[in-house]
Amino acid sequence: NEDITENPDGIALHKEYYSEDASFFNLNTTFTGDTKTQRGFSWQATEEYSDMVIEYSEGSSLSDTTQVQADYTLCPVVYSHDVIYAEEEDVSYYDNMLFYQISIDNLKPGTTYSYRIGDKTKNEWSEVYSFTTESNNTEEFSIIAVTDTQAYTENSFSYYNKALTSAKQDCENPAFMAHLGDITENGTCDDWWNMYFKASAGFCESVPTVATFGNHEA
Repeated sequence: NEDITENPDGIALHKEYYSEDASFFNLNTTFTGDTKTQRGFSWQATEEYSDMVIEYSEGSSLSDTTQVQADYTLCPVVYSHDVIYAEEEDVSYYDNMLFYQISIDNLKPGTTYSYRIGDKTKNEWSEVYSFTTESNNTEEFSIIAVTDTQAYTENSFSYYNKALTSAKQDCENPAFMAHLGDITENGTCDDWWNMYFKASAGFCESVPTVATFGNHEA
């Protein structure tokens, strides 16, 4: 029953760390097939959010929307890298989280869509985000590439955020971001993923991230 939301290492429980009222978070988009007609999304949610959908429509605002039910997997998460793994489910560093993923098909090439995620039963929704599919006549494109963000504190992830902000200024309309691996210092620590997604907020919800495994993920 130890409260680790204010522990000396600055590591907090997922929900309290990401936002004071967040119950689904770490939203990310990626490619799942044809870049002109398909787009994938993933996010996490606390256990009570088990009826989540993605709602989307053409254009820069939501109207006449289509809803698609999302699939989830219930997985344990560890909030501290230094935890000694235990069998008991009530260990304060150990909890269960819903990992959601969904792929939208039959999109139109070269089209901007608006979308949000939410729980239909609770009628709770995220902000509205947008993405644009690849056009049929694409001849060239630019990408942002990063590697070894590999941090373990909010301050150290700020260097990645500064690099990403600078890259966005140089590459105003990237087709995607390639992450070449070693995203966090250790892939088994959920809070370090929270910090990564917080540093990526405002970008990874709209620009697809295509990532490879580094040894730190394994």
